[in-house]
Amino acid sequence: GRRDEALVLQRQTYAKMVALFGVEHENAIRNGSNLAISMLKHGLWVEGTSFVRDQLLPVARQSLGADHSLTLSLSHHIAWALTDNPEHTRDELRLDQHRCGVDATRSSQHRRRPGRSR
Repeated sequence: GRRDEALVLQRQTYAKMVALFGVEHENAIRNGSNLAISMLKHGLWVEGTSFVRDQLLPVARQSLGADHSLTLSLSHHIAWALTDNPEHTRDELRLDQHRCGVDATRSSQHRRRPGRSR
């Protein structure tokens, strides 16, 4: 439906941003962040988490720095995905937290997304 169409358009937009500016450019990273949020909101937990963890976050840390607001926001996306994914077990959460270098429990309690309840 419309959701799938929107994700296709967001993926295309991200690809064009990367082609125009390069993967390290702040606008490309921000666009990728928006794509990741859409993936996570639509329950694409594995794909969204992997996209942030393996592609966006390492590039953001290197090009923008660990303390940049966008880098911190990406870390929050991972924490949100790890804690809200209904298919994650506690052991998987601990493993992913360690692998990502994110304290997902503390982050999710500190900045809970509107409309998300436990």
